[in-house]
Amino acid sequence: MREFIQPRILVSRCIEFEACRYNGAMISSETVKKLQNIAEMYPVCPEMEIGLGVPREPIRLVEKGDMARLIQPATGRDITEEMHTFAEWFLKSLPPLDGFILKDRSPSCGLKNVPIYGGIGESEPKIRGNGLFAQEIVSRFPLIPLANERDLTGNRLRGHFLTQIYTIAEFRAVRNHEITKNLLQFHAENKYLLSAYHRTEYNTLTALATNRSERSFDVVMKEYEEHLLQALSRPPRVTSHLAVLRHALTHFEDASIPPQDREKVKALLEAYRTGAKPLSAPCTLIREWIVKYDEDYLSQQTYFEPYPAVLETSDPDLLTV
Repeated sequence: MREFIQPRILVSRCIEFEACRYNGAMISSETVKKLQNIAEMYPVCPEMEIGLGVPREPIRLVEKGDMARLIQPATGRDITEEMHTFAEWFLKSLPPLDGFILKDRSPSCGLKNVPIYGGIGESEPKIRGNGLFAQEIVSRFPLIPLANERDLTGNRLRGHFLTQIYTIAEFRAVRNHEITKNLLQFHAENKYLLSAYHRTEYNTLTALATNRSERSFDVVMKEYEEHLLQALSRPPRVTSHLAVLRHALTHFEDASIPPQDREKVKALLEAYRTGAKPLSAPCTLIREWIVKYDEDYLSQQTYFEPYPAVLETSDPDLLTV
């Protein structure tokens, strides 16, 4: 069984940590609840940190000139500068992070779909964008994985985010000499995963890992990290997963696998291709073959266990790899 490095994650405090939303509510998340026991979590509520209580009058983003201001309509209070000041100080105070889980649609923490109004009293948003605190995160950490609590309820984005944070956390441990594994070993064990994510970046990462030009450790690690984050920035395509899985099956060509089992895996691959089955369906069967037929090379590939099994959802329709 694979040993995992604990990822460091900043999370909106109202998600499973404290009832601190403007209305005194707390948001439920199965994934965040599980991560609390196996990750380094850094919960924060920017609105509370700048002095807004619980419960509190709602705040909203209001367009003024060429920027959005953070306004509390009931009081007319403009807290834009306070939020910027807190975000700058707080984000600088943290250790290197592997990911962020932020409250959806929050005027402070929301990502992309936060309503931005043309005026304090308007009922319909003019445009949508990032919350003020979230915008500071995006500006400072453009390639570090970001998710909101809604992303973590769906198959594809949830699996993608978990794969990102655990891969990045392990690289961090390699870079900082926290484990005995070196860069070449890390790269070899992530061959299938990186090939699925981005074949071109995988080739670039291979050249960096082999370091035939014998550049310094720090230079290689810096460049490798940049390309690793870029490679993991988008979920793999279905066709990329299928190519990796079919290549994995070539390792079993000489195994005494019953014909019906071979037909079963082909059927599962086709069901995944059409969307009838999740990726976990063929992956689960191949994992069973890896153990049953003692396939040592594939057993080392993180692709088949990118994050702890405890993080698998209890909903069988959302299981993912």
